[in-house]
Amino acid sequence: IFDKDKISQVLDNLIINSLRFTENGGSINLILSMYDDKIKFTIKDDGIGFSTKDMNNLFKSFYQGDSSRSLEKGHSGLGLYMCKIIIEKHNGKIFAHNDENGGA
Repeated sequence: IFDKDKISQVLDNLIINSLRFTENGGSINLILSMYDDKIKFTIKDDGIGFSTKDMNNLFKSFYQGDSSRSLEKGHSGLGLYMCKIIIEKHNGKIFAHNDENGGA
């Protein structure tokens, strides 16, 4: 059993982040997999990916990353932290990585 509003909040945040770091004309793919009693969401984009520093800090509270890499400004640095908290409260895992062909 899960809180659909909280999971929607996570998905909204992740999709918005993909949009923020993917240029117009880029692609964002959403994949939903179900197995046993688990649901796996994968969000892939062909945006700029993450710096090494970002990869180590993405899910920390108030971490905003390198603002020069974002196509938008003015964010609190709480979105991915809240995603982590929500997913962990649902006994899940959240992680990010760069794709070897670009994007994340």
